[in-house]
Amino acid sequence: MERQTIVLLLTFMTSLYTFKTTAELNLPSGIKQEAYCSGCKATVEALAQAGNYVQRSAKKICTEKYLPDRGNPHMDKADRKSCKHLFGLYDQDISNKFDSLSKTDFSVWLCHEKSYACMGVFSGKDKKKTSTSEFDDEAIRKLIEENKHRIKTPHPDLYKDEL
Repeated sequence: MERQTIVLLLTFMTSLYTFKTTAELNLPSGIKQEAYCSGCKATVEALAQAGNYVQRSAKKICTEKYLPDRGNPHMDKADRKSCKHLFGLYDQDISNKFDSLSKTDFSVWLCHEKSYACMGVFSGKDKKKTSTSEFDDEAIRKLIEENKHRIKTPHPDLYKDEL
């Protein structure tokens, strides 16, 4: 009974967090989340380039001077629209946080924690190029054998190695 209660509570908390995240993600019209994330990161770069906050306004930051063309007019338009949207929603928060955080911390704060622009978006940087043919039964047995010392079991004396 106690275990079922814990599982139910965890399920509820997970769904509540998912609902909260989904509810607070406010995308600009006509922009997908991946483009919004990219625009958010471009906005952070533009803010870092802009200097002191007196110069950092949506009218200046969200222009070609700070958001340079990336060679794709659709992406450039999405970056500018995302930038204006972020400033429209979080201008006061941006001004309060920018000077107190490093560029990396500010990017995480704005794009992940505040706007949820990049929440759940895969960047593609960590993508490994592996084919499924690399992992046949023999390769898996070899990996298990090579990493046997890393495999942990709750009660090793109760389990018998069958490989």
